Amino acid sequence: MKVYALYAAVILAGLGAGYVSRRLRHPLIVTWGVYAIFAAVLAAVIWNYSQPEVFLNDFKRAYYPGGEFIRDDPDELYAGDEPLRFVNIPIIAWLFAPFTLMSVDTAGALMTALGIAAVVASFAALVWFAGLSGERALLLAGAFVISGPLYYSLREGNTSHVVLLMLIGMAFCVRSRRYGWAGVFLAAATLIKPPLGLIALPFVMRERWSFIATFAMTGALAGGLSLALYGLDLHRDWYDYSVRPYSEHPLGAENVQSLDGVLARFWTDDYLDRFVPIESLGAGFRTLRTAIAGMILVGAGYVMWRGRRTNASAELVDACTALCLALLLAPTSWTHYYLLLLLPVGLMIAGTLGLPWTRLRLAAAIAGVVLISPPVIFIDPDYPILEWLVPRVLISHYFFGGVVILGLLLESRWRLGRRQDEEQRALADEVASSRPSATAVASRSV
Repeated sequence: MKVYALYAAVILAGLGAGYVSRRLRHPLIVTWGVYAIFAAVLAAVIWNYSQPEVFLNDFKRAYYPGGEFIRDDPDELYAGDEPLRFVNIPIIAWLFAPFTLMSVDTAGALMTALGIAAVVASFAALVWFAGLSGERALLLAGAFVISGPLYYSLREGNTSHVVLLMLIGMAFCVRSRRYGWAGVFLAAATLIKPPLGLIALPFVMRERWSFIATFAMTGALAGGLSLALYGLDLHRDWYDYSVRPYSEHPLGAENVQSLDGVLARFWTDDYLDRFVPIESLGAGFRTLRTAIAGMILVGAGYVMWRGRRTNASAELVDACTALCLALLLAPTSWTHYYLLLLLPVGLMIAGTLGLPWTRLRLAAAIAGVVLISPPVIFIDPDYPILEWLVPRVLISHYFFGGVVILGLLLESRWRLGRRQDEEQRALADEVASSRPSATAVASRSV
């Protein structure tokens, strides 16, 4: 809790110092310099306290060994006693094989450098794509700087921050109506993070056939090549290790920020630091999980389906809505997945959602960003009164922030749908009023 307090204090101090600089009418470069100093301090604080305790934990224990195994002994890719192993289909391990040509430490440094470059590229691409400048670009920079899941992904040596760049590429292609390339970008992201395949749903609903074709073909090509090279048995091992256990039983670890994880922690707090599927929750848990997930999916699906007449802005909102659904409803949605919500946050800042920013909506947007942004740390309650509340509610704040952002996206989509209906009715009325009446036609004929 003390880390959260320090995190909040640095943010508030930076905002205060920037506000004072602006009130004193300092040159813009001075104000930006003030923000940059506090951003550097905040980055150091988050980087120092963020999980994991073992730097590049995912890279050194899963991705780097995966690159070695796929090259030398593929049968060992999902075998052994190591609890953290490679989690993607076999052919994806070749992405990490080049790293094994150097020592693990050198490879880890390169992975970190490439990750930081991907983050910078994501920020620049989102600024350009959303048309941000001045204070709006500064707001987006702030959203990146304060994002705890972003630092967590970098420290893990994970790939979520690289996937963000792919999703921004997909969004650009959707806006420019290059649906074929959008499908390729999403397929590549899905091969790395399978829950993101749900983003294809609104494009299927809209019958964007070029998107559907390239998405399916890219996935089928990669999957088919993987099967041809490594056979069905190794893929069955992948399924048995990476998919089946978590689709049947939830994880209760506190860095699992999906509906399953949140509900599992309501049932028990015995698994907060364990990554073993909980098999003892019973039918009551499964019924509640299915009911809540079903209501969310049906409600979101109805809002997206209602606006059948669509445009690029509506399709971007649909894609971001499906992204939120993927994070909230996937069996295992790790905390670092929530950095992907920087895409809808950037669109909010740009005004793409088309929402009039009332005080209530602005407060909701700020609350959503605040909830998905704190540093990822294992919380040990300092006060007895928090012993029940923290593990069951407070550590799930990333999930609740995602719910808030989902709500804003659904409201945006609803309003866009209504606006399209009104425009269609106005066009129909205009066409009808421009037609000559039957009486007028008869009188002219006489």
